[in-house]
This record gives sequence, C-alpha cells and structure tokens, in this order.
Amino acid sequence: TSQVKKIFGIVHGTSSSGYTTYIEPQFVIHLNNKLTQLKEQEEEEVRRVLQRISEYIGDYSKDLSESFEACVEVDFLQCKYRFKKLVNGKFPQFGNWIELYGVKHPILMQVKEEVVPVDIILKEKKGLILTGPNTGGKTVALKTLGLSVLLFQSAIPIPADENSKLPLFEKVFTDIGDEQSIEQSLSTFSAHMRNVAEFIGKSDNHTLVLIDELGAGTDPIEGSALGIGILEYLKERNAWVFITTHHTPIKLYATTSDYYVPASVLFDRETLKPLYKITYNTVGESMAFHIAKKYGIPEKVIEIAKKHIGEFGEKYLQAMEKLSKYIQKYEEEHKKAEELRKELQKQKEDLEKLRREYEEAKRRGWKEAYREAKEYLRKLAHESQEILKKAKDKKEVKEFISRKKQELEKIVPQEKSDIKVGDTVIFMGKKGKVLEIKGDKAYLHLDRFKIWVDVRELEKTSKYLPTEIPKVSVETPVKVERDTLNLVGKDINTATLELERFIEEAHSAGLKVVRIIHGIGSGKLKTAVKEALSKNEKVKFFRDAYPREGGSGVTVVYLNYGEEG
Repeated sequence: TSQVKKIFGIVHGTSSSGYTTYIEPQFVIHLNNKLTQLKEQEEEEVRRVLQRISEYIGDYSKDLSESFEACVEVDFLQCKYRFKKLVNGKFPQFGNWIELYGVKHPILMQVKEEVVPVDIILKEKKGLILTGPNTGGKTVALKTLGLSVLLFQSAIPIPADENSKLPLFEKVFTDIGDEQSIEQSLSTFSAHMRNVAEFIGKSDNHTLVLIDELGAGTDPIEGSALGIGILEYLKERNAWVFITTHHTPIKLYATTSDYYVPASVLFDRETLKPLYKITYNTVGESMAFHIAKKYGIPEKVIEIAKKHIGEFGEKYLQAMEKLSKYIQKYEEEHKKAEELRKELQKQKEDLEKLRREYEEAKRRGWKEAYREAKEYLRKLAHESQEILKKAKDKKEVKEFISRKKQELEKIVPQEKSDIKVGDTVIFMGKKGKVLEIKGDKAYLHLDRFKIWVDVRELEKTSKYLPTEIPKVSVETPVKVERDTLNLVGKDINTATLELERFIEEAHSAGLKVVRIIHGIGSGKLKTAVKEALSKNEKVKFFRDAYPREGGSGVTVVYLNYGEEG
C-alpha cells in the first residue's frame, strides 16, 4: 500500500489488513476493455447459433417428440419383457371373481431365493377376512393382491399360474402400515381412521379395499365393534374387501357373514414357523403366547398371562388349538386329494389318447376293408361272367360258388363269442385281461386302464391273428358309365380328396381312361391335380387333353393294371 503512488492506474480495493492494495495498471485498461467486448461478442454469437439450431429443430419438433415417445414406449415394453422373464410372469384371464393361483409377491422374489406361492380366492363372496399369527404372511398376501391387480391393469405380467383370473377395478384403496406422526399429532389408531375416512365413502362395486390390522391401535372391544361397522358399511357399498385382523369378535363375525369369507394363514406349532399358506372357511388363532415364548419372553411371564385370560379365554384357546390341528390335518388330506386328482387327470388324458388311437385304428381298418371289399367284388364280377360264359353244366357253377365261399371264410374275421371272463386277449396290439362281459361289451384291464370295448374287437392270445387278407388274382375290368370328374369351383383340399376317391372307384370299376376337368384359372387347381396324380400308384400316366377333348382345362388319365393291357 505504501507503494501505491508509484503506480499509475485504477484502485479496485484493499485487503482487510490494509497492507495490500489492488490496482489495475493504466497500460492494461484498454486490454481489459477489449476482453469485455470480446466476451459480449462471444455471448451474442452463441445466442445466435443456438437460435439458428432451435429454429432448425423446431421444424422437426413433432417428429422428434413422436420419436422420443416411441423410444419411451419401446423402453417400457422392454422393461415389461425383462420383468416377465425375471419373475416368470403370466397374464391372468378376465373374470368375475378374484382367483389368483400360485401367486407370489413380485418384489419379495427379488430379495429372497425362495418365495412360497399362495392362492388368493374371492369367489361367490366379495370379502375376505384373513386371520392368524403374526409373521404368518397376512400382510404379504394383502400386498400381493394389491400389487397383482395394479400390475395386471398396467398390462404387466404377474407371477401367478395361467388359470388365474382377475376382474377390472376402477379404484384401489389401501390402509397398510403404521402412519403415526408426532409432528401431526397422529397416533397409530387416528392415522388409520383418517386414512379409512378418506376412501370409505368413495367405495363402490368396482373398488378394491385392502386394510391391514382392522381395528388395531385402540381398545380391542371398541376397535372390534368399529371394524365390524366398517365391514358392514363396505358390504352395503358392494365393494371388494380384503382385510387382516387379530380381533376375536371380527373373526366370529366372519364365520356367520354372507358377504365375507373367513380364512387363516397356517402355522407349524411344533417348529413355530409359518407355512405361508392360506386355508379358507376357517379362523386362525394369533398364537401370541407361542410367538412371545419363541422370541425370549420368560416362561413365568407366559404363565401369569395365561392365568389372566380367565376360564372362558382358556377354553377359547383350547378350542382354537384343537381347530388348528383339524386344519392342519385337513390340509394334509387336501394335499393328498389334490395329488390323487392330478394322477386321475393324467390317467384320463392317457385314456382319452388311447381312445383316439383306437378310433383312428378302427377308421383305418374300415377304410382298408372297404377298399379290399370293392376290389374283391370287382374281380368276383368278372370271374363270374367268365364262368357263366364257359360253364357247360351247373356243376361248374356250384364248384365256383363253393370255392368263393371258402375264400370269404378266410377273409371275414371269425366271431369272438368264445371269449370269457378271465381270458387274456389282444386289443390294439396290447395284451389285456377280461374282467366282465355284458352282451357284446367286455370290461378290459389294459395296462393301467380299465375300459369297456366291443367283444368283436378282441382276440385271444392263443388264436392266430391274420396279418394279410387273401387276394384274388383275376383282374379284368367291368363296364361302368362314369369316366369324368368335374372339379371346377372346388378348393384344393376338397378337390384332392374327391380325385383320390374317383381314381379308386374308377380303378375298381376297371376303367382304363378317365378325364379330370379342372379348368384353367390361376393354374393352382391344375397343378394340385397333377401333383396328386403323380403320387397315385393306380395312375399309369396322364396328359393334357387335345383340343377336341377339352384342351388344357382337362387332364386325361390312364389307369395302371399291372401286366394287363
């Protein structure tokens, strides 16, 4: 500061101690002025460039906005897909009732290796009152239903079985957790009541209401009465309701209600571990004494507490304990019944498969028999004509008839009237045992199945099962009138089937040449006809018709008779 007078310039200030003075020398003032001007010019240039860019982008603002929205939509769909793969999610069907089978809490699946699936069902009744001990999974089940509904209505798959069903809800109201607040002078009970008061009047038949620990946080008697009042009010509003509670009066109310179904979460009394399963049409005990003992409350405290519940309370606990054992036994029996049902369903499917195979085999057998019979009759007709022309007396005719009768006896299956109960028989290539016979039906034990079949379809294992039908060697065509098939206007499948049947009949009738009318059109029908003819063993060769025969809209077919002709 003492040297300030030696420097010519502008003083900008001094330090707090006064020993230092800040001076801008005269020779740099014009440089600072120039720098200031350049900064202003730079800012102006930047503003001008940004304005030009904004104007350029503005011309494409609509396209850019749509592209951005499309990117967001694609990203959202990709997230849905990844979530589906992560939780093995499926879309429930739309239904009139809540039927969630094997559903899991989607967030819980991300933090625990194994999550037990539950069945949440509100069918025939629109309310569910879930009871049972703490840590039994009541709140998780409540949240699982709420999350599943919201995910489903957001078109996001949920971790549940495919046969699950959900209705559509316009509103979902929840009261879950402890909302007490010192700042707002709210206790646990008052926070619950304020929350319920906000939505209870807005509930209707398209509303899902989820309330955890109804009536908690105040005197149990008053809390229970208030809880029942809320349930009755929601019933009048025809809302869908799922609540959890520990209050005995609410449990008893549920057992006599025509709107609410009582249910309980299962708990293993021996290991004191929750099973995370829901059983319906029953109430569960809270098991407060057992859980308190598990977490270290002294035995003496438990004994004193039991003395204070009174004689009625002791009987109630004993009854609930007995009911709990019955529930556990019922669940075990239900599990066995379900396993048996699945086994029976599998047997039913196997039996249905066997029946279809039988019907298909029978159909193929009749088709083959029909073809063989027509072939035999054609040959028989020709041979009979030859015999009648050459026969000198009736003796030759009688011998011919006798010979053909013997051939027929070989072809026609023998009656199965000798099959009796206890016989081992063959049915569709499989061995079985006859258990019962009624008329022309036999009750057959085949593999793992017992079925009724036609006795004529059975063959004793000791009997020879013919594998080949005798053939008649004479092949001379007989005269028939029909030698033309018109396929114009028919679709390819129908035309192919009719063509195959026509060739079969023409060959059986002994025709050498036939005509197929398919027209010209797009050429597809003609191509299909020629492809079918090229695969038919009874066709010797075929060609397009000459102009006098109908031209390219007609195909002339020459039938194959082996060495004949």
